[in-house]
Amino acid sequence: MIKLTLPEELKAHPDLHARLYAEEVRKLRQFAEGAQGELTEAGAATDRPKYENTVTVAAAAETGKLFSLKRTSFDYSGGAHPNTLTSGILWDKALKRQIGLADLLRKGADLTALDQALCSALNTAKRARVPDGASITFGSKPFACPRAASTAFVLTPGTTSGKAAGLTFLIGPYQAGPYAEGGYEIAIPTTAFRSLLATAYAGEFGGELVRAGDVTPAPAPEPAV
Repeated sequence: MIKLTLPEELKAHPDLHARLYAEEVRKLRQFAEGAQGELTEAGAATDRPKYENTVTVAAAAETGKLFSLKRTSFDYSGGAHPNTLTSGILWDKALKRQIGLADLLRKGADLTALDQALCSALNTAKRARVPDGASITFGSKPFACPRAASTAFVLTPGTTSGKAAGLTFLIGPYQAGPYAEGGYEIAIPTTAFRSLLATAYAGEFGGELVRAGDVTPAPAPEPAV
């Protein structure tokens, strides 16, 4: 089974809508063709769980210049269990192009403080979820703190309408702990990185986060496979 769900808010951004729809449909078609090929090669046993790829894109936050979306993909392609992965899409409405963290920040900005804020908040979240678990650092094994520059994120709204109050970093299963521990969504307030913001985007941030730290949604029941 394949399924794509896009948010109503996307209709206000036709360029992004067209690009995102085309890209997601292409990926789903590739998945369906690959799944069919594998099932045919395996003899398509009737007791074999059906492959599934369900993609849901939801609006995360919008400012005067920026539109942020969260992409969630539930993927079962055989194996012991399905995977649910999240990523972020950040769209500059005036430039009509997708941008990343490097665009939001000053060129050559030192991300040490942001990395440390993310690592500290992640360890706090891990202790709450697994009280006897070991803390992680940037060099620890088998799991380590992720670097902000290489971690998916979305803008996070707060107390001021039309402004982002921070960034929520999306850390998938296996990145910071074993699969059973699940993924983490860690909200970092603007105060942790305001001095790093590029002049062009500094005005898009304001207000305070309603919640900081671990803002991971309660897990929904996974579809039967």
